[in-house]
Amino acid sequence: MVKKSLHPSVEQFKNFVKKHPELIKEVRTGKKTWQEVYEEWYLLGEDDPKWAKYTKTGKPTAIKEETKSNNESKNAIFNQLITYLKNMDVNQLQHYLGQMSEAIDSVQQLLGQIRDTNQNKTEPEGNGEQWRRRHPFSFRKD
Repeated sequence: MVKKSLHPSVEQFKNFVKKHPELIKEVRTGKKTWQEVYEEWYLLGEDDPKWAKYTKTGKPTAIKEETKSNNESKNAIFNQLITYLKNMDVNQLQHYLGQMSEAIDSVQQLLGQIRDTNQNKTEPEGNGEQWRRRHPFSFRKD
């Protein structure tokens, strides 16, 4: 059996991935593809500081940084919400809600009128008409 040899850059990339096991987890969770990782590795090289967070020793700092950025974004959203609530005019909000309620009532009345009109059109206008609707095909014996 003949063993196929890989391109030297592919061999180097495989060795690089073995040194950075967190990259494997990133790919398996779907955050990155092998193609993306390979292209970044090819362009940046092995010595780029980006790869430090993918080694086992770099893992805690990467998690801390990620958690810190998540907390900061949550705090920013919360602060924006508080600012919005402080600046909100309750009377204006109540006015808009009243207008929306009136619009919904108008639409409901319109739909009710349309439904009533359609029901009046479908009611039979006598016995002959009613019989034809129940029996669309007329079969007679000769």
